[in-house]
Amino acid sequence: MKEDLAIYDTAGWEVVTLIEVLSPSNKRPGPGQSEYLAKQREVLRSETNLVEIDLLRGGSHVVAVPVWEVARRGPADYLICTRRTARPGGYEVLRLTVRQPLPLLPIPLRAGEPDVPLDLPAAFGRAYDTGAYDLIIDYTQEPDPPLSPADAAWADALLRGKGLRGGEPEERS
Repeated sequence: MKEDLAIYDTAGWEVVTLIEVLSPSNKRPGPGQSEYLAKQREVLRSETNLVEIDLLRGGSHVVAVPVWEVARRGPADYLICTRRTARPGGYEVLRLTVRQPLPLLPIPLRAGEPDVPLDLPAAFGRAYDTGAYDLIIDYTQEPDPPLSPADAAWADALLRGKGLRGGEPEERS
């Protein structure tokens, strides 16, 4: 399964930016992770911007920014890593917790061109709604990997408020 989205320069049909949404196979040691890391190395050696969106709390660290660089900034549940070709060797890292909403994400194009905003909340909301994930996911079960006690209590209250766990559903307007 492909998890990437490519933005092309239509003049020469070159890939300007590659957006990768990491999958469990990218983060689990084995052939999927090896293939992803080889692809990542290839992109990092090219003139293509790379945006990696890691919204999986489990699995190995695979985004392009070194693991020590992320660790020194403190814990995070999710990572978004952007490598711009206009800034070789530099990475922009957005760290998010489960409690934070997904951001509007600036997507780089060619040097000197303004970023294009990617509305992550809208994109993932639409995927959730059209994929009928509310019918597939058993929200009565605890997530794997487990949340911290404070985050588990927060998630439980949120799910109860939405009527996805026993409790009072939220009012609809």
